[in-house]
Amino acid sequence: MPAFDLAAIGAGLSFADALPALSEALDTSAAVVVSAPPGTGNTTWNL
Repeated sequence: MPAFDLAAIGAGLSFADALPALSEALDTSAAVVVSAPPGTGNTTWNL
């Protein structure tokens, strides 16, 4: 079983169509950046 079930996590979210590309990117990199236009329900974290 994968560490994260991206299909289950993203089901119904606006970026769900991008999950295959995200999964592919994570196969080749330890980190990826996901961005979305303002108003699409994304959350900004300020650390």
